[in-house]
Amino acid sequence: LEASGMAQAWTSIAGESRRAVAVVAQDQATVFHEQGPRISEDEWQRLVADVGAACLGADVVVLSGSVPPGVPETGYAELAALARRQGATVIVDADGDSLARAFQAGPDVVKPNAEEVAALLGRPVSTREDARDAGRALVHRGAHAAVISRGAAGLVAVRAGEALEVRLPRTVDGNPTGAGDALAAALARGFSAGATWREMLCDAAAISAAAVAEPVAGGFVQAVAEELRPAIELEEF
Repeated sequence: LEASGMAQAWTSIAGESRRAVAVVAQDQATVFHEQGPRISEDEWQRLVADVGAACLGADVVVLSGSVPPGVPETGYAELAALARRQGATVIVDADGDSLARAFQAGPDVVKPNAEEVAALLGRPVSTREDARDAGRALVHRGAHAAVISRGAAGLVAVRAGEALEVRLPRTVDGNPTGAGDALAAALARGFSAGATWREMLCDAAAISAAAVAEPVAGGFVQAVAEELRPAIELEEF
């Protein structure tokens, strides 16, 4: 993070941060996740205060990832409501109970993948029509928009009265770890820059796919994003 020039703010805890180890062989990746440390009530409340301070003047807040033991099921809902009270656009990239409870805060965008939304709704999400219907269900629950990532098949984005499919021109092989995070980051950049909804969806699809080409999670291959972006197809259905 220091090398990237990104500003940082950390909340210290007693436990050790977990590690995730990705093993990549050709176009296949297997990820081993350690169990996160248990978070105390005091540590959680300090994080809430730190997030509240960081939200002051923020354009966009992204709440992303799984939560460790000890964090309340309503944790993302609490943080989302806090950020929205500060006037920020809120993107939630989560699954399970964290996602289910986040809707009560009315996030601007929820961004699960197809497997995560299938588990939430208890039904398969295999086709673009499945993803569209799932997105509508998420909007009905309280999100302003839903972006469902579908791996190599691209993504489906749903808002009230509109469903869009974003298709990639080709499959990108590599390590998919972090591709969803790249998608959320690209959406955040689009909101902050004042891009149109369709522009930011196409940018997000290109950057997410380009993240797969990066061997180590946390970046993306700029040349791949620039190659894909002009050829991305967007269709309302």
